[in-house]
Amino acid sequence: MSFAGDTKNDLCAIFVKKPCCRRALLLGLLRASYLFAEREIRFTTRNFAAAELTVSLLAECFDIRYPVPFLRRQNEEYVYAVANVSVPATKSHNRI
Repeated sequence: MSFAGDTKNDLCAIFVKKPCCRRALLLGLLRASYLFAEREIRFTTRNFAAAELTVSLLAECFDIRYPVPFLRRQNEEYVYAVANVSVPATKSHNRI
């Protein structure tokens, strides 16, 4: 497995209790995403646990609901993707 895959597995394996630390974990996952902007997030990864955790933390921390990550083919490999959903204007003011 790759270093990125090992790191994502390690991050997904620990339980972070404090809300501030859960937001920091979410920020770390989003920094590795395909597109992370104030009004739009697109997240792709080969790691299902990381995709599932990202969706869960977005819902928990900011009440941003995404569909369950889905499997799609990209550049000759399969990746888990969170659909390209715009963040409502009222949600974008919630800073991580």
